[in-house]
Amino acid sequence: LHSDNSEIASRMNWEAGKLLRTGLTEEQALSTVTIQSARAIAIDDRVGSLEPGKDGDFVVWNGNPLSQFTRPEQTWLDGRRYFSIDEDMELRERIKDERSRLIQAVLSSQNGNGPRAGGE
Repeated sequence: LHSDNSEIASRMNWEAGKLLRTGLTEEQALSTVTIQSARAIAIDDRVGSLEPGKDGDFVVWNGNPLSQFTRPEQTWLDGRRYFSIDEDMELRERIKDERSRLIQAVLSSQNGNGPRAGGE
C-alpha cells in the first residue's frame, strides 16, 4: 500500500476501496489498511483497531468509508475530537460575518459615517 508515501494516510479509505476489485470483502479491505497493516510493522499494540489503551485515532465518515464520494465528518486523534465538519462550518460562517462587519466599518469610516480611530 505504498507505506513510504507520506500522502497515503490521507486516502487510506480509497486504497481500501481499490482492494474490493481484487475480490476482498469490505471488512477484509478495511482490515488490510488498519489492523493488518499495523501488525505488519509490529505496532498493533498501539494502533490498527479501537481498543482501550490504544491511540484512538479514527475518522467518522458521512457514508461508506470505501467510497470516494464519502466525506469525513469528524477526525479523532488520541481519543480527542480534532475536527468536526459542523464546527468548521459554524466557524466559517462566523468568519464571514466578521469579515463583512469589518468591511462595513472601514467603508463607513471612509464616508465619515462611522467611528474613527481612537473612538472619536
